Amino acid sequence: TLTKGGQFSATFPYGRTAEREDVFYYSAPFFTTKYFAWLRLGQINTYTQARDFLDKVYCYPRGYGVFGIIKEFLDNKLIRFERPNNMQGCFKMLHIKRVDFIVTSTDTALKVLQGLGKSSSDVQKSSFSVSKVSLHLLVSKQLPNAQVVIDTFNNGLNTLQENGRYEALIEEFDWKE
Repeated sequence: TLTKGGQFSATFPYGRTAEREDVFYYSAPFFTTKYFAWLRLGQINTYTQARDFLDKVYCYPRGYGVFGIIKEFLDNKLIRFERPNNMQGCFKMLHIKRVDFIVTSTDTALKVLQGLGKSSSDVQKSSFSVSKVSLHLLVSKQLPNAQVVIDTFNNGLNTLQENGRYEALIEEFDWKE
């Protein structure tokens, strides 16, 4: 919201959505991550393929994008949804059985669980990736020098990729697909 209003020059990491395209410029993709379904303990055997999500309740927080087959299901009203204000709310709703599943990256799930005083053993991750999402830097179209910020970022990203520093950063920060 603060980036959209121009109070910050940019924000990241975000996947591309139609709603965001109206108000943001996107950088070149700088990382791709896999999204998995996160389930209550004991549910893993009931989610072995994408169609197993049909007629279930999905949780995605406000401000988060929906991608891949889950977006298709949501667009076609084949799944129901809840929209709390944050990802913590989704994991709390999963715990009390108000929702059936959450979709997010492993890194995000683990950070949220840690913040809630829980661990990955309190939930189960689907055995298959639900979607693969390219992540970008976003710059508000309201920012006077928005295209300069995007071009500068893209040039820096290209330099890092060409000189090998990009791979070193991926390793250093333990980014996982």
